[in-house]
Amino acid sequence: MESYSYITLSDFSTFDSDAYYVILSPEGQAQLESANDMKCVDVGNVELSIPIGDLIAAYNQLHGTNY
Repeated sequence: MESYSYITLSDFSTFDSDAYYVILSPEGQAQLESANDMKCVDVGNVELSIPIGDLIAAYNQLHGTNY
């Protein structure tokens, strides 16, 4: 199955201090394209959602850095 990945903000639409890496199903991609707003994507069509802060923390732990 094909998936579509995005970086989106924590409220899925407007500016905020936190962001997420999101992978959408094909249905979620179609919903996003039709409304041009991540808030219109059904949560069941989000295959993965990881806070960017968690990705940075994992990178820092792996590489011994503090970004």
